[in-house]
Amino acid sequence: MLVSEENAAQFLVQYKTLMQQLNEGIEPDSMVRYAELRAMIYHYRDTAFDALKPVLSPEFQSALAGAVFGQFIYLKKYQKGYVLQDVNTSIFYQVKALTTLLEDHLTEFMIVQTALVPFANEWLCDGLLLHGAVLSKDEARNARDAYAEAKKQKQVIA
Repeated sequence: MLVSEENAAQFLVQYKTLMQQLNEGIEPDSMVRYAELRAMIYHYRDTAFDALKPVLSPEFQSALAGAVFGQFIYLKKYQKGYVLQDVNTSIFYQVKALTTLLEDHLTEFMIVQTALVPFANEWLCDGLLLHGAVLSKDEARNARDAYAEAKKQKQVIA
């Protein structure tokens, strides 16, 4: 499930601009470099980007402030989006992808490092995916059961 092309384009222009500025004005040359820069964004977002604020829209600055970066369990694609669970907080997020379907790159119940960003009234996955281990069948069942309970309690962030 993808965000609209318009929202994807708006997000990517801002994200790439920020990363290029952090990379000494040069466009990053690999996905690995993009991932390194992304880690910097979320590690230093509260203090280090005052000089870059003029090149970022207020909406994008707000999105970065509310973003969640870290390790997630990718459960699977559901009717309204992809569900990922934050490994540290156990919070579930229902998100959309930017330009490429997540199921094309992820196996169900895989641990992945990524960023989830509230943008244009929906949560999206930034698309930079660093893969980790796949959960065992028991762990996957536990994650699925926990999601069902969170959904029932209306505790899924969407």
